[in-house]
Amino acid sequence: MTSAVYRAVGVFALGGVSCGLAALAGLAIGWWAVGGGAIGYRAFGGLAAGGYAYAGNGVAYGYHEASGRQKERLFG
Repeated sequence: MTSAVYRAVGVFALGGVSCGLAALAGLAIGWWAVGGGAIGYRAFGGLAAGGYAYAGNGVAYGYHEASGRQKERLFG
């Protein structure tokens, strides 16, 4: 049995773990990040952290704004 991790890096990154200007993945890191875990200036996901974080029913940590079931505004 083998396990594979799908990684993507670039301006537009799509994969299991992505890092880029616009990232879409299970774990996304980028300026615009969308995924189960998202870290970025504008982050959307189940666990979102960034300048503007939106998590729907998840957990959001945002510097400027946070929106989610549990939300925290960082540093302010």
